[in-house]
Amino acid sequence: MSYSASLAECAPGAETAALDGPAPRGLLAGLVGASPARAGHGGLIDPSITDTPRVEALAVPGLTDLGTVTFPETDYCRLHWVAGAASDHTAGLPDEVDLLGTTLWLEGTWTAPGTADAIPFVWSSPIANGLLTELADDLVAPPIAGSSTAEIRIVRELDRWFDGIDFAALSEDDIGRALMIGLATSTVVEVRLIGGDGG
Repeated sequence: MSYSASLAECAPGAETAALDGPAPRGLLAGLVGASPARAGHGGLIDPSITDTPRVEALAVPGLTDLGTVTFPETDYCRLHWVAGAASDHTAGLPDEVDLLGTTLWLEGTWTAPGTADAIPFVWSSPIANGLLTELADDLVAPPIAGSSTAEIRIVRELDRWFDGIDFAALSEDDIGRALMIGLATSTVVEVRLIGGDGG
């Protein structure tokens, strides 16, 4: 479940002020901006955080729209994505599986190396995990003229998701934990700036 996504402001000192003027502002500063996300950790709710947790169908990859967020201008350097357990407020809950309290549900078969036996499985995890990633350097350079919005995509590189996981050697709980770690490490962020004319 994609519990939330938000932007995180640049750490103090991350940008060095020029000798004769203020520090350059990011390409996305003024388009989107935020202070550090605190989802699930108490404290203030960040204004850049997405509104509604949503179910993602990883078996049939497609686009999941996390919504559009408008918030005050702030310089930032990172994106924070969180996967968390589904609740009654999660959008897109399926009818065929009860996902309440579940972050990840994976069902199918797997085959051990050197065998032809397909072993059925149902793996799930209630634990939360996330990704705090630095944005590309060119997005924290001076802004380009005409930019008004930014489209941020959180992309799953699913061919890397199971890398290094020994399903035969792990307990069910450990598999769930490994899958959550693998999901975060196989996730990348793409940003596309959109001009005021929509191009």
